[in-house]
Amino acid sequence: MALGLNLDDNSGSFTKIVPAAKWDAKYGKLLVVDKSPSPDTGKWEAEDIEVAAGAKIVIDMENILIGFINFKPYSAVWAKVGEKKPAPPSADHKPAVRIPMFFKEHGVREMTPTSKTVQRAFDSLHDEYLAQAQAHPGKLPVVTVKGSKVIKMKTKEGEAKFKAPDWSITGWVDRPAGFEVQEQVEAPKPTAKQVLAQVEEEGLDEF
Repeated sequence: MALGLNLDDNSGSFTKIVPAAKWDAKYGKLLVVDKSPSPDTGKWEAEDIEVAAGAKIVIDMENILIGFINFKPYSAVWAKVGEKKPAPPSADHKPAVRIPMFFKEHGVREMTPTSKTVQRAFDSLHDEYLAQAQAHPGKLPVVTVKGSKVIKMKTKEGEAKFKAPDWSITGWVDRPAGFEVQEQVEAPKPTAKQVLAQVEEEGLDEF
Protein backbone atom coordinates (compact mmCIF):
# COMPACT_ATOMS: atom_id res chain seq x y z
CA MET A 1 0.00 0.00 0.00
CA ALA A 2 2.48 2.61 -1.21
CA LEU A 3 0.01 5.46 -1.52
CA GLY A 4 -1.58 5.42 1.90
CA LEU A 5 -3.43 8.50 2.98
CA ASN A 6 -0.61 10.31 4.79
CA LEU A 7 -0.42 13.78 3.28
CA ASP A 8 1.40 16.97 4.11
CA ASP A 9 0.30 20.50 4.86
CA ASN A 10 1.53 21.76 1.49
CA SER A 11 -1.88 21.11 0.05
CA GLY A 12 -3.00 22.81 -3.11
CA SER A 13 -5.74 23.22 -5.65
CA PHE A 14 -5.11 23.59 -9.35
CA THR A 15 -5.52 26.80 -11.32
CA LYS A 16 -6.11 25.00 -14.61
CA ILE A 17 -9.20 22.88 -15.15
CA VAL A 18 -8.22 19.65 -16.92
CA PRO A 19 -10.78 17.54 -18.83
CA ALA A 20 -11.84 14.54 -16.79
CA ALA A 21 -11.50 10.80 -17.05
CA LYS A 22 -13.31 8.45 -14.69
CA TRP A 23 -13.86 4.81 -13.89
CA ASP A 24 -17.41 3.49 -13.61
CA ALA A 25 -17.15 0.87 -10.84
CA LYS A 26 -20.72 -0.31 -11.44
CA TYR A 27 -20.27 -1.28 -15.09
CA GLY A 28 -16.48 -1.61 -15.19
CA LYS A 29 -15.84 1.04 -17.84
CA LEU A 30 -13.17 3.68 -18.36
CA LEU A 31 -14.73 6.92 -19.56
CA VAL A 32 -13.53 10.33 -20.68
CA VAL A 33 -15.83 13.28 -20.12
CA ASP A 34 -16.19 15.94 -22.80
CA LYS A 35 -18.15 19.13 -22.21
CA SER A 36 -19.72 21.36 -24.84
CA PRO A 37 -22.40 24.08 -24.89
CA SER A 38 -25.91 22.94 -25.79
CA PRO A 39 -27.13 24.52 -29.05
CA ASP A 40 -30.59 24.86 -27.48
CA THR A 41 -29.85 26.28 -24.03
CA GLY A 42 -26.23 27.41 -24.28
CA LYS A 43 -25.48 25.59 -21.04
CA TRP A 44 -22.49 23.29 -20.82
CA GLU A 45 -23.39 19.62 -21.05
CA ALA A 46 -21.19 16.63 -20.25
CA GLU A 47 -20.86 13.58 -22.49
CA ASP A 48 -19.33 10.32 -21.25
CA ILE A 49 -17.28 8.57 -23.92
CA GLU A 50 -16.34 4.96 -23.30
CA VAL A 51 -12.69 4.02 -23.79
CA ALA A 52 -12.35 0.57 -25.33
CA ALA A 53 -10.63 -2.25 -23.45
CA GLY A 54 -6.97 -2.51 -24.34
CA ALA A 55 -6.46 1.25 -24.29
CA LYS A 56 -3.02 2.55 -23.37
CA ILE A 57 -2.59 5.60 -21.15
CA VAL A 58 0.47 7.41 -19.85
CA ILE A 59 0.28 8.25 -16.13
CA ASP A 60 2.43 10.87 -14.42
CA MET A 61 3.01 8.89 -11.24
CA GLU A 62 5.51 11.40 -9.82
CA ASN A 63 2.86 14.10 -9.73
CA ILE A 64 -0.16 12.27 -8.36
CA LEU A 65 -1.70 13.90 -5.30
CA ILE A 66 -3.97 12.72 -2.51
CA GLY A 67 -6.45 14.86 -0.63
CA PHE A 68 -10.12 15.66 -0.33
CA ILE A 69 -12.67 16.68 -2.94
CA ASN A 70 -16.26 17.87 -3.15
CA PHE A 71 -17.84 18.04 -6.59
CA LYS A 72 -20.94 20.13 -5.80
CA PRO A 73 -19.72 22.82 -5.63
CA TYR A 74 -16.25 21.87 -6.78
CA SER A 75 -13.63 22.29 -4.07
CA ALA A 76 -10.47 20.30 -3.39
CA VAL A 77 -7.25 20.28 -1.37
CA TRP A 78 -4.26 18.17 -2.33
CA ALA A 79 -0.88 17.12 -1.01
CA LYS A 80 2.07 15.03 -2.13
CA VAL A 81 2.04 11.28 -1.60
CA GLY A 82 3.66 9.96 1.56
CA GLU A 83 3.32 13.07 3.69
CA LYS A 84 0.88 14.28 6.30
CA LYS A 85 -2.67 14.92 5.13
CA PRO A 86 -4.46 18.28 5.36
CA ALA A 87 -7.76 18.65 7.15
CA PRO A 88 -10.78 18.26 4.85
CA PRO A 89 -12.43 21.65 4.22
CA SER A 90 -15.87 20.22 5.11
CA ALA A 91 -17.72 17.04 6.03
CA ASP A 92 -18.83 16.82 2.38
CA HIS A 93 -15.26 16.45 1.11
CA LYS A 94 -14.30 12.83 0.35
CA PRO A 95 -10.80 11.29 0.26
CA ALA A 96 -9.58 11.26 -3.34
CA VAL A 97 -6.56 10.73 -5.56
CA ARG A 98 -5.65 13.13 -8.36
CA ILE A 99 -4.16 11.19 -11.28
CA PRO A 100 -2.72 13.04 -14.31
CA MET A 101 -3.20 10.95 -17.48
CA PHE A 102 -2.43 11.25 -21.18
CA PHE A 103 -4.45 9.51 -23.89
CA LYS A 104 -3.22 9.45 -27.50
CA GLU A 105 -6.81 9.91 -28.71
CA HIS A 106 -8.15 12.17 -25.95
CA GLY A 107 -5.14 14.18 -24.79
CA VAL A 108 -4.44 15.22 -21.20
CA ARG A 109 -7.00 14.10 -18.65
CA GLU A 110 -7.38 14.08 -14.88
CA MET A 111 -8.94 11.27 -12.86
CA THR A 112 -10.01 11.99 -9.27
CA PRO A 113 -11.58 8.78 -7.94
CA THR A 114 -13.29 8.76 -4.55
CA SER A 115 -14.33 5.11 -4.87
CA LYS A 116 -12.33 2.82 -2.56
CA THR A 117 -12.55 0.09 -5.20
CA VAL A 118 -10.75 2.28 -7.72
CA GLN A 119 -8.34 3.69 -5.15
CA ARG A 120 -7.23 0.19 -4.12
CA ALA A 121 -6.67 -0.75 -7.76
CA PHE A 122 -4.61 2.39 -8.31
CA ASP A 123 -2.66 1.77 -5.11
CA SER A 124 -1.60 -1.63 -6.49
CA LEU A 125 -0.68 -0.01 -9.80
CA HIS A 126 1.45 2.53 -7.95
CA ASP A 127 3.26 -0.32 -6.15
CA GLU A 128 4.01 -1.76 -9.58
CA TYR A 129 5.39 1.62 -10.66
CA LEU A 130 7.66 1.86 -7.61
CA ALA A 131 9.07 -1.59 -8.31
CA GLN A 132 10.01 -0.65 -11.89
CA ALA A 133 10.70 3.09 -11.88
CA GLN A 134 14.39 2.91 -10.94
CA ALA A 135 15.12 0.91 -14.08
CA HIS A 136 13.49 3.60 -16.27
CA PRO A 137 14.88 6.99 -15.17
CA GLY A 138 13.18 10.00 -16.72
CA LYS A 139 10.41 7.89 -18.25
CA LEU A 140 6.68 7.71 -17.58
CA PRO A 141 4.80 4.40 -17.39
CA VAL A 142 2.43 3.27 -20.12
CA VAL A 143 -0.56 1.55 -18.53
CA THR A 144 -2.74 -0.86 -20.50
CA VAL A 145 -6.35 -1.09 -19.33
CA LYS A 146 -7.20 -4.70 -20.10
CA GLY A 147 -10.77 -4.50 -18.80
CA SER A 148 -12.33 -4.97 -15.39
CA LYS A 149 -12.38 -7.50 -12.58
CA VAL A 150 -15.18 -8.19 -10.12
CA ILE A 151 -14.61 -7.25 -6.49
CA LYS A 152 -16.98 -8.67 -3.88
CA MET A 153 -17.55 -6.86 -0.60
CA LYS A 154 -19.72 -7.61 2.40
CA THR A 155 -22.03 -4.79 3.49
CA LYS A 156 -24.86 -4.42 6.00
CA GLU A 157 -27.28 -5.03 3.12
CA GLY A 158 -25.45 -8.18 1.99
CA GLU A 159 -22.81 -8.89 -0.62
CA ALA A 160 -22.06 -6.11 -3.08
CA LYS A 161 -20.18 -6.45 -6.35
CA PHE A 162 -18.06 -3.78 -7.97
CA LYS A 163 -15.87 -3.81 -11.07
CA ALA A 164 -12.34 -2.53 -10.53
CA PRO A 165 -9.96 -1.62 -13.35
CA ASP A 166 -7.76 -4.47 -14.54
CA TRP A 167 -4.62 -2.64 -15.60
CA SER A 168 -0.85 -3.00 -15.56
CA ILE A 169 2.31 -1.24 -16.70
CA THR A 170 3.29 -2.47 -20.17
CA GLY A 171 5.92 0.07 -21.22
CA TRP A 172 7.83 3.29 -20.52
CA VAL A 173 8.05 6.46 -22.64
CA ASP A 174 9.31 10.04 -22.58
CA ARG A 175 6.80 12.63 -21.37
CA PRO A 176 4.39 13.28 -24.28
CA ALA A 177 4.30 16.78 -25.73
CA GLY A 178 1.65 18.86 -24.01
CA PHE A 179 1.61 16.69 -20.89
CA GLU A 180 2.95 19.34 -18.52
CA VAL A 181 2.93 19.25 -14.74
CA GLN A 182 -0.09 21.21 -13.57
CA GLU A 183 0.48 24.46 -11.70
CA GLN A 184 -0.43 24.51 -8.01
CA VAL A 185 -1.56 27.34 -5.79
CA GLU A 186 -1.72 27.47 -2.01
CA ALA A 187 -4.91 26.03 -0.58
CA PRO A 188 -6.96 27.74 2.13
CA LYS A 189 -5.57 27.04 5.59
CA PRO A 190 -7.81 24.87 7.81
CA THR A 191 -9.96 26.58 10.40
CA ALA A 192 -9.59 25.90 14.11
CA LYS A 193 -12.76 23.79 13.95
CA GLN A 194 -11.29 21.65 11.16
CA VAL A 195 -8.05 21.16 13.07
CA LEU A 196 -9.93 20.07 16.20
CA ALA A 197 -11.99 17.65 14.14
CA GLN A 198 -8.80 16.14 12.73
CA VAL A 199 -7.31 15.81 16.21
CA GLU A 200 -10.40 13.94 17.39
CA GLU A 201 -10.30 11.68 14.33
CA GLU A 202 -6.60 10.83 14.31
CA GLY A 203 -5.40 11.41 17.86
CA LEU A 204 -2.99 13.95 19.32
CA ASP A 205 0.06 11.94 18.24
CA GLU A 206 -0.43 13.28 14.70
CA PHE A 207 0.33 16.85 15.84
